[in-house]
Amino acid sequence: MKFGADLPNYGPAATSSSTLDWARRMEELGYLQLMVSDHMARTPEVPLQVARQVANIDQLSGGRFVFGAAAGRAPGEFATLGVPYQRRGARSNEYLRVMKAFWSQDIIAHNDEFVRFGPVHTGPRPVQPAVPPVWIGGTARAPCAGPSTTATPGIPPPSAPTGWCTSGFPRWPTQPSG
Repeated sequence: MKFGADLPNYGPAATSSSTLDWARRMEELGYLQLMVSDHMARTPEVPLQVARQVANIDQLSGGRFVFGAAAGRAPGEFATLGVPYQRRGARSNEYLRVMKAFWSQDIIAHNDEFVRFGPVHTGPRPVQPAVPPVWIGGTARAPCAGPSTTATPGIPPPSAPTGWCTSGFPRWPTQPSG
């Protein structure tokens, strides 16, 4: 059995040195993965910013990064940004398409429902030859429906009930696939 740990990245104890110490300790103990949780505002600039951050982290980790994403479950956060909560899944899918293009092409442009921008140079590229693996989490039906065109489902939420997504849902991989 392989284990992962969620990096404590909030609060006063989450300093750059404690984060690095935590990551090194988890690696020394043989943990398969180190996870970092965050909420991102859902604005049109976000997919480009996150794609660049992911590529940088993949570079720093030597190609071991797995990107986990979910559509969001806090209606208040969406309301604050003026973003329709009901369309969060479609928005997330489009963001993931933009991010995958960023990771695999030198220049991209995008013009769709939620994101529009002219040609931009991308980079850095992730170390992983295709793109970093993308795992989808959440409790809605969409992440549980099966393989997606943008990602592989696979992150149960902490409050997941027994039998979460068992019907037609692929088994968790024992290691991140690339």
